[in-house]
Amino acid sequence: MKVLVDGYWNNNLGDDLFLKILIDSLPNNKYFIIINQNQKEIYDNFTNLNLIVQNESFFRRSVNFFTRILYKINPNNDLIIPGSSNYALINMIQKKDIDCYLLLGGSLFIFPKKGMDSNYASRKKIANTNIPFFIIGSNFGPFYYKKQLNSYYNFFKKAKGVTFREKYSYSLFSDLGKKIKYYPDVVFGLDTSKYQMKEEYILFSIIDPSKLKISSKISEKYFEGMCNLINKYISSGEKVVLMSFCEPAGDLHYIHKISKKVNSSNLRIYNHSNIDESLQVLANAKKVIATRYHAMILSWIFQKEVFVISYSNKTSNVINDFFPDQNFVNISDISTTFNPSFSKMPLNKLKALKQKSKKHFNQFSSFTMGE
Repeated sequence: MKVLVDGYWNNNLGDDLFLKILIDSLPNNKYFIIINQNQKEIYDNFTNLNLIVQNESFFRRSVNFFTRILYKINPNNDLIIPGSSNYALINMIQKKDIDCYLLLGGSLFIFPKKGMDSNYASRKKIANTNIPFFIIGSNFGPFYYKKQLNSYYNFFKKAKGVTFREKYSYSLFSDLGKKIKYYPDVVFGLDTSKYQMKEEYILFSIIDPSKLKISSKISEKYFEGMCNLINKYISSGEKVVLMSFCEPAGDLHYIHKISKKVNSSNLRIYNHSNIDESLQVLANAKKVIATRYHAMILSWIFQKEVFVISYSNKTSNVINDFFPDQNFVNISDISTTFNPSFSKMPLNKLKALKQKSKKHFNQFSSFTMGE
């Protein structure tokens, strides 16, 4: 079966893992993704994945920017502008070049404070075609008013199946019936058997708070807190790795900013560009300070001691749902001098979550196999 997989294909470790786990779990389908030219090298490494490559240009970036503004001003606008990222997607579906549309990823439904998200018009158009579609692995929100919620209620109503990764999102749509499910994050389904576990350094997963609409005051505390903690570890003789999960989201740029405050040969920077390499870097960690959501999930999977800095409800919701003993601090409460208290997920709990996570693909798998 030919499946168009839509998501955030922009060199983000978490989303890249979703794609890898999907293809590894259900290898008999023929998968397609739409990407920018500058991401081709990364996704060329995937097996059984067909790339529809769009040239990145000033014109297309301008169209995408204009589209986002348009939906903030007029949420009811159904216009999909030729040259925009969503235009190629709709064009492929309308030509009936595929058998199924799959929306795959973690944070697929994030809204502006006014209007609708820039993907809503294309998703609404897809829902009004005859193409079967599924949503797998996301959380819903943050959203700010009922129209945003109700609009997607109608979208999910037309889907063949929807799975969420936390209970809160599930509760918003559970009255749509049995096709709405929630399970532990898709990434729990990762096979880690080939990665050698070592304990060589303290790993920090870093974000750029300014990209997440976090206030400058909190951002300054985060920056100072990270610098102070890194310096503390290095002063005690530890090696430290600063890891960028998503360069386009500003992780790497912010890491370089931090590194200027920490001048030491015991500090190393790693930027995700290859899944296996990135997972081995995590597997080699002694402990993890996790700001990225999937740094937390991967720490659990690799049985690492981890302390979590939560910048979003998606993180705290998943902690409350699946491992409430996890120690964490909300980024809004962070101090410039803090002492992390680490947690490690018990193996029996991890095994149970890994089994449940595999159920994300049950509905989709049954459909593709004609059951």
